[in-house]
Amino acid sequence: MVFSEELQSALGWDGHLLLLHQTEPERHLELAAWVRHGLKRDEKIIYTQLEDEPPARSILTLLANQNININGALRRKQFELLPLHEFYSPDGQLPLVEMALAEGYRAVRLSAEANAALSILPKARHHELESAMEEMCRTHPVSALCQYDRAMLTDDRLHEVASTHVRGVRASQLHTGGQSDHLVLAGELDASTSDLLAAVLRAAGTGSPGVLRLDLSRVTFLSVVAARALVEGTQGFRACGGRVLLVAPPTDIEWFIRALGVDRRVRVELAGEAAL
Repeated sequence: MVFSEELQSALGWDGHLLLLHQTEPERHLELAAWVRHGLKRDEKIIYTQLEDEPPARSILTLLANQNININGALRRKQFELLPLHEFYSPDGQLPLVEMALAEGYRAVRLSAEANAALSILPKARHHELESAMEEMCRTHPVSALCQYDRAMLTDDRLHEVASTHVRGVRASQLHTGGQSDHLVLAGELDASTSDLLAAVLRAAGTGSPGVLRLDLSRVTFLSVVAARALVEGTQGFRACGGRVLLVAPPTDIEWFIRALGVDRRVRVELAGEAAL
């Protein structure tokens, strides 16, 4: 599925984003869009990769193949390719961000592939840095694009990764956005995205029970399996007293939700746009 530029603009290319890819072409397309957005906004872009990365997989080759000319950005150091040990220093990424801001850039963008990070970091340390990045993206003008190969994530690892990117998922058929208790779901929700959807919803429902608004206005398809994931992914939240509002689904999606009886589940309600 190719997401339209209008949808990409609505959900944004900023914040703590999870690029969960199934193919290399998919990764290249999304990464190039994220870089292009940063270049247009005159932001500092810092990237790292495996030091023995084949030339064909290098970020410079990838961007050239996507018709992005970064020669000028490289000369003026708006785009920097750092060694892994500098990108993942013992002090984390905050010093890199502060240095870039001190250079006069309005914002900073950071990106790496998870397999590159895990080549020099234990999984526990990598998760700590992901959690720190989630906080940094809320408190500083920072956008981080964390690249994961879907095939390498077990169910437990998927939940762990989703927990730090709840409102920044960028997968082939599911994008998320929103703030606070408002979670935007966009795309074609079917069996191929059900495990990711359930993981995102479980993560979104952690903390104190209250109201979780699921904006379905950008959902273009909902399968039975995905509807089950929606119910099961919010089960723990609802069991603790939380309420789930399914907000502004398209007419055919709303009909399907009612036909399956999803809206008759305990503490699940359908709501109009006014609930957003």
